[in-house]
Amino acid sequence: MHACLRSVRPDILVTHGKPTGLWGRLAARRVRVPAVVMVHGLHYAYRQPISSVYLALERHLARHTAAIIHLSESQRLEALSLGIRSARDVVIPNGVDVEALRKEALTRANARRVLNLPAGQIVLGAVARLDPVKQTDVLVEMMIHLSEAHRLVVVGDGAERARLERVVIECRIGHNVQFVGELANAARLLLAFDLFVTASAKEGCPLALLEAMALGLPVVASDISAHREILGLSPQLAPGQPAPMAEQVRWLLRTGPALRERLGAQNVVTVREQFSLEAMVAAHRKLYEEVA
Repeated sequence: MHACLRSVRPDILVTHGKPTGLWGRLAARRVRVPAVVMVHGLHYAYRQPISSVYLALERHLARHTAAIIHLSESQRLEALSLGIRSARDVVIPNGVDVEALRKEALTRANARRVLNLPAGQIVLGAVARLDPVKQTDVLVEMMIHLSEAHRLVVVGDGAERARLERVVIECRIGHNVQFVGELANAARLLLAFDLFVTASAKEGCPLALLEAMALGLPVVASDISAHREILGLSPQLAPGQPAPMAEQVRWLLRTGPALRERLGAQNVVTVREQFSLEAMVAAHRKLYEEVA
């Protein structure tokens, strides 16, 4: 990387993730190129001494970083509380192309045919990497508290899948939980769902949630800082445990389609006004021009 940077001589080096953030900044410092780091999550909750080493490296490297981009204000504040502070710590949330998503999305009927879902069934949908932090087990166990007529469809794969499938078997809810694995361009299938659900314990600025909102879906999301920054004070938030999330799902279904339609329409407005692709690109461009 050092040789590449010396040859190319970029105005800025932008890195994503921990390994590239580490080696990229070390190389950038040697050739005196400003480094900008995109932080997708602060993953420091490892067993000692790994946690201490990780945090010490981040604190040291941050002092030699031109800017750190956080996906949410809560993530920025967490980093500062951990002593991770660069010359410039900014928040640029993810953005999505609302019009492109709406153009590419399949109709409800077609999306359900692709996923082999009955036309009239109430379907809750989740799109996530199957990782412990996503707490998909909360969504699975939520189904114990809901009617057998409802179905949870989980799009995504990961190390947790085998364990989650065992939970489904142990809870005897195989008839209303469906794992479909990782799908290319999963966003085009979101209209198959009546509600989008997420129980994450921690997030930066979740793209799957923004995509569901952009398509006008009402959601039930765990009440964490990142979700509150997106949804505000909303009946679409619930404590991230099976029973409270199930209760919020029941309430949204019980109140009828008019409220769900209003919430979905407001979600589209929120994404257009606060989380557009155009706004994200403009914020990145402005920062890079200032740093270079």
